[in-house]
Amino acid sequence: MRELRAHLDEAEAAISGLPELTMIWRDQDLEPLVIGPKSMLGIERPTKPGQTTTTARFGDWLEPAAAVRLTEAVRDLRANAKEFDWTLGGRNAKTYRLAGRVRNNAHILRVSPASSPAAPTAPEADIDGGLQCAPDLKRLVDGISVAAFAWDDAGQIRAKNRAFLELAPASDTTDVQINPALEALEAFGNGKTAELKIPGLEAYVLTPVRLEGGGLCLATAKPDAPEGAAPRNAQADNSLASYFQTAIDQLPTPIAMFDGRARLTLFNHAYADLWTLDRDWLATGPTEHTILDRLRLADRLPHEANYRKWRAAHLRAYGLEQPRHSMWVLPNGQTLNILASPASTSQGKGVIYVFDNSTERLDLERKMNAIVSVQRETLEALSEAVVVFGTDGRLKLYNSQISGLWGVPLNTLEHLPHIDQIAEAAAKALPEDGARIWEDLKKLVIDFSPDRQGKRGRIERTDGRLIDFSTVRLPDGQTLMTFADVTKSTKYERVLKERNEALVTADRVKDAFVRNVSYELRSPLTSIIGFSDMLYDARGAGLTDQQKTYVDYIRASSQALMLIIDNILVLANVDAGIIDLHPEPVNIAEVIDNARAGVAATLKSDGIVDPANIEIDIEPELPRLVADPLRIIQILFNLLSNAVRYSDPGAPVRLSVTSRPDRIIFTVEDEGAGIPDEAIASVFDRFEGSAANGRQRGTGLGLSIVSTFVHLHGGTVKIERRKPRGTTVMVNLPAEQRAYGT
Repeated sequence: MRELRAHLDEAEAAISGLPELTMIWRDQDLEPLVIGPKSMLGIERPTKPGQTTTTARFGDWLEPAAAVRLTEAVRDLRANAKEFDWTLGGRNAKTYRLAGRVRNNAHILRVSPASSPAAPTAPEADIDGGLQCAPDLKRLVDGISVAAFAWDDAGQIRAKNRAFLELAPASDTTDVQINPALEALEAFGNGKTAELKIPGLEAYVLTPVRLEGGGLCLATAKPDAPEGAAPRNAQADNSLASYFQTAIDQLPTPIAMFDGRARLTLFNHAYADLWTLDRDWLATGPTEHTILDRLRLADRLPHEANYRKWRAAHLRAYGLEQPRHSMWVLPNGQTLNILASPASTSQGKGVIYVFDNSTERLDLERKMNAIVSVQRETLEALSEAVVVFGTDGRLKLYNSQISGLWGVPLNTLEHLPHIDQIAEAAAKALPEDGARIWEDLKKLVIDFSPDRQGKRGRIERTDGRLIDFSTVRLPDGQTLMTFADVTKSTKYERVLKERNEALVTADRVKDAFVRNVSYELRSPLTSIIGFSDMLYDARGAGLTDQQKTYVDYIRASSQALMLIIDNILVLANVDAGIIDLHPEPVNIAEVIDNARAGVAATLKSDGIVDPANIEIDIEPELPRLVADPLRIIQILFNLLSNAVRYSDPGAPVRLSVTSRPDRIIFTVEDEGAGIPDEAIASVFDRFEGSAANGRQRGTGLGLSIVSTFVHLHGGTVKIERRKPRGTTVMVNLPAEQRAYGT
């Protein structure tokens, strides 16, 4: 026994190693025994759940027409022992040699790659009267041995096979008589026969089958046809079921046919794959009632609260006179469109079901509807009026703003009128210039020049409204137009422009006045200061004590006024943009000494006897500061001067210098009365003096100058109140200062 098994294994290995595949049918086997390398056929793997592929499904590895011929040849081999030896074309540009043999009550099909053209090709049936047809329909018609023709969705005959041409030779007269009959054929529905008066077909009945992209019609002899009326291939199997099975097995659309007793008489592989039902079981001819119950148990039917009622309504298809459409939403998320067409069978009124999987199409429709809805809402949310005109001049898209802007009724826009109708409506709403404006706009829409460009412009209507418009040519040739009412914004723009010009003029006059007055004041002030200095130097020569006091007041007030004028000139020059910074490396200790000396001199000139108590704290190893030394001295002078003036006599004022990465920070702290909270926000504004009790009330220009020069250096300045009393001012400057101008 082991030796027999070993020999058998060797034989199978040897056969499997040959570049040949063998299929063997015994008795009534539905599926053959397959020996050999299936990879030779290049069958693609299934792409859908539950879908299978087998070598016996010839359409998986042969061209459709070749698969039909081989199916008939195998059927003839098994029924009549008619052997064959052909070469047929396969998918993916392959060619196969096919040999059908009968050996020891076994029916054998041997498949091998075609190595030479020696083997005869299968009988051709490509005579189609010179008509053009979609390749799939043509191959399907050519592969049927009974008389058949196919038509397209436009109702035109597109293919005739050889058997049909032998019955009704190609001629214009025949085609003219066939074409009107197609409407009658389609009215009968799938699988119903019709008798049509067509030359050469008087002894035949026509049976139409609706397919994707057109239809197929078979011509079969009437049972009572006179002898000799049958075609020359009348010995072929005229069973409609046989030819339908051959045809529909090559289609990817699931199809099933039930007879008058609701028993399954015809189905294709796609139907079995759709419902993942065993083909052997389907071949036993179960009733549709049984199939539905099995599918329900497998949870493959739509979920219905009352299944019995739903099933009864579905099975009423057997009494239909016209095709019926329905939709099923399956638990797995698929959506099926089901066409139920009445069919005449020997068992009474049957039905043919065609199942169209519309899941992807419906999903695309939902996405498209969502996009259209978003687009519509977006258009309605725009303040501009938007319209799109097609190449025929008709409105394709719009928002409601176009109605309010041009007076076109919304019920007119809903019918997507021609631009001429919109122009008429606008002319009624705007009798003065509506017709003229839209006549010009129409020229932009109907301009079909390939060099046409978009256009922008402004429309001034006689009612005073200003409309900015824009036209854009879309890639598909349509024209997009937008309209924006700019009447109010234009008026506001004009008013603002006029006001801005007035402010600029006033500012220019103010700057000129400040500079002229300041310069005019400096000359008499210089004389006053000079004479007061002379009197001060000679105060011991005959001046009374009261006169000496007056001289001191004159000197102090004159110098204070000169400082104010100098500050005003500085700010005026900054505003005029004529002050530039001149950055250079700064000796921080030196500029602090200069600032402190300036404060001491100012106090002395003011007649203040107590010197300033200024404490200096400089962090060691500071990064190099590159800035304008003169402006840094002015910043520190004003900060220290303010701190001393608003502090009690002899109170300490601290100046500390610290660093952060790439930054230098100057901090001035005093122990004076401090600045009120409500004044901190405006302390850097011009002419905002502090109300604190100190040695002297200032003009408010010192801190304004500090803020101006700090910002020119790209720094920041911050002021805070100290607790319980005092003020802190922090100046933060970049260490490496580029040359900034005003």
